[in-house]
Amino acid sequence: MTLTGELDLSATPGLRVRLGEMQRAKRPIRLDLSELEFIDCSGIRAILEAMAEARREGYALEVDRDVSPMVG
Repeated sequence: MTLTGELDLSATPGLRVRLGEMQRAKRPIRLDLSELEFIDCSGIRAILEAMAEARREGYALEVDRDVSPMVG
């Protein structure tokens, strides 16, 4: 899943919903952050919480190491 634009307080609820849908469908998830222009602490928290849940529940979630220069 490629995230684009801004991942902030207004966008994180949508991300959480989409990640939940993919998790319930038992689909492996790979987050691509290379197209993000901005991420705030709520976006970072949503990703970290999803990763923790994936570890607890045993489903595949990984974050691509390539991030946009503006986010990195």
